[in-house]
Amino acid sequence: MQRITRRALLAGMGVLGGCGRPKGSGYDGYVFVANQQGGDVAAVDLMTFTVSRRIRLGAAPSIVLGHRERRAAYVLCGEEGTVREIDATAGRVRRTARLPGPAAAMRPAPSGDALWFLCHDSLVQVPLERFRPAARIRLPFPAEDFDLSRDGDAAVTFRRQNRIGLARVEEKTIAATIPAGGEPSAVRFRSDGRQVLAGNRAGRTVTVADVRRARAVAHLPVPVEPATFCLSSDGGQ
Repeated sequence: MQRITRRALLAGMGVLGGCGRPKGSGYDGYVFVANQQGGDVAAVDLMTFTVSRRIRLGAAPSIVLGHRERRAAYVLCGEEGTVREIDATAGRVRRTARLPGPAAAMRPAPSGDALWFLCHDSLVQVPLERFRPAARIRLPFPAEDFDLSRDGDAAVTFRRQNRIGLARVEEKTIAATIPAGGEPSAVRFRSDGRQVLAGNRAGRTVTVADVRRARAVAHLPVPVEPATFCLSSDGGQ
């Protein structure tokens, strides 16, 4: 988590920082919270810990991400298959892009100029300048989750097939699949992009796979169901 000021936005899954207040002492900023049941995004004033305004969407938001340079929040309404760009200064929706179908996940491109979405059996790119679907990577099976590395690799989990798929984003095709030793759901790249981790919730294991060699190197047992991953800032844990 980073401090939210007038010059920075906090990006997070489901929670996003906005623009700071012009005056005041203390934690000068806002946090934007996705309210699925209410169909809106709430802007919480971190000076008073009260909701300062609600941004109505007309759909259930599922994921919120932020973009510092654009001073914007991007809100995925997964069931509806849309993504909205919110002006973090004005607190209103600027643009809406419609995806090919319902979306389960959203990730920013490492370059910062696009968003990627998991739409059932495809990965879909939405460039931020045009703000409409462009590139598309067809998947051989419906996928559970995906992630992008800074080197241009993509990883997806095929839960029913018990496999992890690897692709080069530029090539727009799945290059290899790796046995996961269970039913993989959440997937994340290690910070250096050399390994990918997939959580097998049913078997309570984490599969560690070597990206370059496209093979699993370990299936680590864990005491809980690995439903999601949070990586330390140095990438070591």
